[in-house]
Amino acid sequence: ATSLHGHSEQLPQLEAIIAKLEQHESMLKICHKILSNIVKDPNNTKFHSLNDTKLAEKCNPDSNEYAYLSQFLKLIGFHREMVQTNPDADPLECITECRWIFKSNAISMTMLNAYSQRMHSHLHSIHTHQMMHQQQL
Repeated sequence: ATSLHGHSEQLPQLEAIIAKLEQHESMLKICHKILSNIVKDPNNTKFHSLNDTKLAEKCNPDSNEYAYLSQFLKLIGFHREMVQTNPDADPLECITECRWIFKSNAISMTMLNAYSQRMHSHLHSIHTHQMMHQQQL
C-alpha cells in the first residue's frame, strides 16, 4: 500500500513540474526527449545514464531551469550519482563524473507514456502557434 501512496503523491508533483517546464520550451524539449526514449525502449540502458554537466549546460543559469530539470528526473525515476568512468585503465586517468541513472520508475510506464504524449502535444501546439504567427507577419 505504501508504494501506491508514494505513487499518488508523485503524480501531482510531476503534473506541477511539467506545467513549469511548459513555460520553458527548450527544457520541455530536453525532458520530453529523455522521457520518450525511456518509454519507447525501457530496457535500452543507453537511455538510463545521463551526463549531469551536459544537462546543466543546456539550462539557463539565470532561471530555475536546472532545478525543474532535476526535479523532473527524480520524479520519473532517475537518481543522481557520482560514477567513475574508465575504471579498468590507468587509475590516474579515472574520472569521476556526476550522472543521472535511471533506477526505478515509481510511476508506471503507462503513466509515463501519457505524460510523454502530453509533452509531445504541447510542443506540437507551440510549434503550430509559431508557424501561424510567422505566416501572419
